[in-house]
Amino acid sequence: MAYAFYNKYVEHAGFNVRKSRSRAAYREICCSKEGKNKYRGDETKRERRRGSARIGCRAYVRVRNVVIEGEVVSVVFDDVVVQHNHPLTPSPSAVKHMRSHKQRGDTLIEFVDTMQQCREPQSSIMGVLSDMHGDRESIPFTTRDLENRKAANVREGNADDISKLLRFFNECKKDNPKFYWDIRTDEEGVVKNVFWSHASMQAEYADFGDAITFDTTYKTNIYGMPLAMFVGANHHLQSTLFGCALLRDERAESFEWLFETFKNCMGDCPTPRCILTDQDTAMAIAVGRAFPETIHRLCRWHIIDGHSDHLNTIFMRHKDIETEMMEDYCGHMTSTQRSESFNRLVKSSFVDHQTALHRFARRILEVVLSRKEKEAAETRACQDVPNVKTAWPFAEQLSRVYTRAVFKVFENTLDESVHFRIEQYGVDQTQWIISHSKRSEKHDWCQRQFKRGNHIVNADQ
Repeated sequence: MAYAFYNKYVEHAGFNVRKSRSRAAYREICCSKEGKNKYRGDETKRERRRGSARIGCRAYVRVRNVVIEGEVVSVVFDDVVVQHNHPLTPSPSAVKHMRSHKQRGDTLIEFVDTMQQCREPQSSIMGVLSDMHGDRESIPFTTRDLENRKAANVREGNADDISKLLRFFNECKKDNPKFYWDIRTDEEGVVKNVFWSHASMQAEYADFGDAITFDTTYKTNIYGMPLAMFVGANHHLQSTLFGCALLRDERAESFEWLFETFKNCMGDCPTPRCILTDQDTAMAIAVGRAFPETIHRLCRWHIIDGHSDHLNTIFMRHKDIETEMMEDYCGHMTSTQRSESFNRLVKSSFVDHQTALHRFARRILEVVLSRKEKEAAETRACQDVPNVKTAWPFAEQLSRVYTRAVFKVFENTLDESVHFRIEQYGVDQTQWIISHSKRSEKHDWCQRQFKRGNHIVNADQ
């Protein structure tokens, strides 16, 4: 009580204090610049040449307890020295740098911790605190205080990381028995790979797991473990997550373990009809072993980017390749863009290279919940009466059957298809002239007119 009272005066006066000598009958509180600091080592070998804050200031107070019948009934300031040998700095911007005046409420500390956990920039946190306290000078935090607080929270979060991760998995399993997780360790018991999938992810896979994309990304956790995610598309053409994993390496053995674990997680659900990946050799080997009946397609963007010079030759030799590939269902996906977009979403809004594993798993759950909110919003929007461009009855019917996103794709395709005109020609009327009557950016690359017979295509250049 006496220290808090005196410290309030000290704050207005503009200097810093610390508790000094303490006895059973009294306690001394002195200026922080009291005494002098002496280096106890060899001065010639001294590396750091920081100045000392102690300059022999004699300002102090002695507080004595008044005891009656064994109880402290009051306190008395026996001795008070108010003279200092240094200037005082009573401005709020200077006082908040002094240790004895860094008194902050638990609510404010919790608020700052929450903002830092949400990866808010330090400038944004200082801006919010400035609005709360009226101006920046009145903020009880300094920029260094925020940095130190964040570093302390990171150290605390990183401590016993694996145990906290397993505790979180057990909590999820307790909340929903369908939650699935698995960990692979090496010979020394060190975690190599981690996989988990929430019940909602497995439900999404049961409905939309015919075609998936698979990709890995970096800089998502403090251990530098690559993040691998199984991503697909739902009935609103939105990206949805089926499962995710953290791997120690990207060897075929690790990918094979992950794919087998993924199959065990999904239980009786059939394996994907199609999986799209990049051109990683180890990934291709693992896909062939784990999904022997699944069509493995490579990302079109990676193929065009790395082999554009040879594509013309390949298409000249295999003119029907596009028609043949249309028989293979791939969910209207030709690249790993959905996986890459999901990776970018996770890294930009939820995790970074300093995220501990247990916090990473919690952030992934937040990603899943945010995607469910968007899906729910789109489902609600689909209940509205659709606006159909054409008066055709079948288009009106399909607008009620398809979701809003799918019907928009259908309607655009229908609109583009009516711009093709087909006319018979020739003596026996067995050939056709097909012409495109509307010039658009989408069809700017193609021919305006070409002829087609029963088996031969004669193109008009």
